Amino acid sequence: MHHCLGRFVKDVMRGDEKAYTLRSSDHSERATLVTRLWPLNDEGGEALSITLTGMDNGPVHVGALEATLALIRIVAPSVSHVQV
Repeated sequence: MHHCLGRFVKDVMRGDEKAYTLRSSDHSERATLVTRLWPLNDEGGEALSITLTGMDNGPVHVGALEATLALIRIVAPSVSHVQV
């Protein structure tokens, strides 16, 4: 994808963040998604911060954004807020 995930490695290794590769139906890599959960409030709500990048840290196709929303519903179903 011609971009560096190095700035996320320590956080991913600690389990603070998760990194995903989003691919098209022909298995071509289309985007990289990095997520981080954090408490939203004292009542137990959670928020999710996402970083979504395309080739060379460029923009992503709208299909990658749709895939991101689907993935969020699977990996963080209790999230009520998202920071992009």
